[in-house]
Amino acid sequence: MIEVVCPQCGLRILVPPSVQGRTGICFSCGMAVQVASSSKALSQSDLSYEPKDRVADRYIIQERVGKGGMGVVYKAHDALVDETVALKFMNPKMLRTDHGKKLFIQEAQIARRLRHENIVAVHDVSWTNDGILYLSMEFAQGQSLREFLRKQRNKRRLVDVRYSVSIIVQMLAALENAHRLVVHHDIKPENVMLMASERVKVLDFGLAKAVHEEMLDKDKGPAPQSSGKTKKVVGTLAYAAPEQLQKHHVDLRADIYAVGLVMHELLTLRTPLDEPVTVSEVRSDVAPSLIAVLDKALQNEKERRWQSAAEFKEALEKAFDDSYRAQAQVTAASRDGKEVSTEGMVFLEGGRFLMGNDGVREEAPEEEVYVEPFWMDVYPVAVKQYEKFLTETGHPEPKYWRDSQHNG
Repeated sequence: MIEVVCPQCGLRILVPPSVQGRTGICFSCGMAVQVASSSKALSQSDLSYEPKDRVADRYIIQERVGKGGMGVVYKAHDALVDETVALKFMNPKMLRTDHGKKLFIQEAQIARRLRHENIVAVHDVSWTNDGILYLSMEFAQGQSLREFLRKQRNKRRLVDVRYSVSIIVQMLAALENAHRLVVHHDIKPENVMLMASERVKVLDFGLAKAVHEEMLDKDKGPAPQSSGKTKKVVGTLAYAAPEQLQKHHVDLRADIYAVGLVMHELLTLRTPLDEPVTVSEVRSDVAPSLIAVLDKALQNEKERRWQSAAEFKEALEKAFDDSYRAQAQVTAASRDGKEVSTEGMVFLEGGRFLMGNDGVREEAPEEEVYVEPFWMDVYPVAVKQYEKFLTETGHPEPKYWRDSQHNG
């Protein structure tokens, strides 16, 4: 007999091999259900799909984009709404019991309610015909933070402090939004996507918890002690907080600790598995105020850490602004030493920025550019006003200043 699972309600149906490849009706919800052929069922149970394969008669597989312990991720076209999505198929070995699958669906339903610019959106959770759970998610065009860090290590090039802070601030913004509903449990560079224009998105909220509960179901050992400990560690060991490793109750402060580990890795290019080093041993351009913020996030006792993502984020932004952003000035010197008023202007410190988007032809190529520090008027200025500024300061003219097609 062949087991078929309704993608709508999850009802499991046993059908004879003679009907493989045919389409029937679910006895429970009336949804059309296609019976996979035995060869296709074998392929799907191995989480292996080829381009143009169809899933649930809706998603058209395009290419595989990632693989991990939890499962495999494919880029696909959603024919129903005509958009590109990511399909994450869960490894059947990770979710074998009904309890584990039920919890996974519950966590996925919570994840669907998370809508934030720094969180990869979950569209739907369903089953393939042969019972493999999968998520349909927003397709985030970019690279994982792990890939980026690996490239930086290979080039032996430290990550710019400003960019490191930008990544962490956006991760904390995602957690600030998500912690209303769920603890991530598995913050690590693999679960952070870097996109064009330095945008950051976090994915896989709550999914580690479902796998953790599944492991508890399969644990044949004695019941937990009254100390509040659990039997297994949720998440990736290298990025687990002390209370996770000690199998105590975990709350949002475990995510805070994991973000601290990611921040330390961004600043040092050392993973938690490498020989321990301090930031000051690796580089001298990180302000003591930033290191103090990081140290608090990495306290062993969760009561001594930042108590929320918002608190961590606010302290990090303030430390960076106080230490790196130029203070307001009343005057600035021109090239000939003459002081020029900067009243009504703002100073932008410049730096390295990721510009362009390889995913959009008109915006390609995606590349890193360097912008020198510069002053800019708070409000839009007229051409004559800017011409006066150029005359008084001797500042170099913009590239197209004399081109009548561009200067208005």
